[in-house]
Amino acid sequence: MKTVFALMAILLACGSAFGQETLDRVLVVVDKEIILESQVQQELQRYFLDNKLRPEDVGEAELERLKLELVQAMIDSRVMLAVAKADTNVVVDSRAVDKQTEQRVDEIIRQVGTIKRLEEAMGQPLKAIRALVRKDMEERQYIEALQARRMAKVDISRQQVEEFFTAHQDSLPEVGESVRLSHVFLEYKVSAESDDRARARADSVYTVLQAGADFEELARLFSDDSSAPDGGLIGRTKRGSLVRPYEEAAYRLEEGQVSAPVRSEFGWHVIKLDGRSGDYITSRHILYRLQPTDRDREIVRVRADSLHAALEAGADFAVVARTWTDHAQTREAGGDLGWLPLDDLLPLVRSRLRDLPVGGITTPLDGTIEERDGLQVFKLVERRPARRPSLEQDWEQIRRLALGFRKQELMRAWQQELRSDVYIQVMD
Repeated sequence: MKTVFALMAILLACGSAFGQETLDRVLVVVDKEIILESQVQQELQRYFLDNKLRPEDVGEAELERLKLELVQAMIDSRVMLAVAKADTNVVVDSRAVDKQTEQRVDEIIRQVGTIKRLEEAMGQPLKAIRALVRKDMEERQYIEALQARRMAKVDISRQQVEEFFTAHQDSLPEVGESVRLSHVFLEYKVSAESDDRARARADSVYTVLQAGADFEELARLFSDDSSAPDGGLIGRTKRGSLVRPYEEAAYRLEEGQVSAPVRSEFGWHVIKLDGRSGDYITSRHILYRLQPTDRDREIVRVRADSLHAALEAGADFAVVARTWTDHAQTREAGGDLGWLPLDDLLPLVRSRLRDLPVGGITTPLDGTIEERDGLQVFKLVERRPARRPSLEQDWEQIRRLALGFRKQELMRAWQQELRSDVYIQVMD
């Protein structure tokens, strides 16, 4: 409680969220990390952006409560981050961080409208905002990996699920309309011709590098990866955290050496090893992505139209799925996706299914499965109307809710334990 009251005193003196400017200062020290007043303001700005609110929409008392909650959450995050970084079993996937960063920045830009509006709202150029988001995403991945390890063995008994349902059934949301679907997924694949073009580009840059060109400069100019602005830097990674072809090539290099082009599922890489320490390496790369051309996509669309025509003419859906689908997880089940909440589906899919009769088949629809783009043809197998949840019909969903509730309780208790083990100082 001492921490809470001290924070309240500090925050009440901080001024309004977007009002008068104050000198930046340290509010809290957590282990080797600090929480600055400007960081709290940035979190507040992001909160308003995410929730489509303006500062004037929130009263003064509510604003101070929100600031306090944000600081407490930031303290918890930094405590978890300190523990995660001290745990050598916790490894961050740099590629996943890069992808999450780009997705998050794109999402924020869509929310605000334009890059210029975002820069005005955050008071920073886009490059600085992207760096801030990447740091946030990297820290989140550290924390999520630590939490996943801690919660991996947490389970819940049948009795606990039933007790959870009894205690919360009146507050559980109504189960919306759900549908049982089957599908055929055809991935937009890169043709051999497109692959050859990407390889030729990688060969060319490798030749230039062998002649003495600067790797970082070429990465900035030509790499298709989000690491390009940083000279292709992937950073420090542990063995086993990168895709196998990249990793096998990188670990064979000597420090400062550049690899010949290496193909992975993402494209053709030219890799430079910056450093090595035991199972850890620091590397950078120039990536030429394998991206389907318009011609590649048209080949898939023609095949999807042909399969759709065959299905409409009476072909067995399960046989077609087992023969043609590119989705390995549903291939043996004849494309069966099971029961899905209608509202959880993509808007385009949802709109096509709303008035589709049971047994009906959709035309080929663009979609993404496990980060792979392609076309899907759906069959509506069954439909359930919206209703109140029950243990009989919704056991697995209720079990997941109960387990999540249990994990939240355990996580809160663990966070309090960790706070007592990590140095925390609230500045006067």
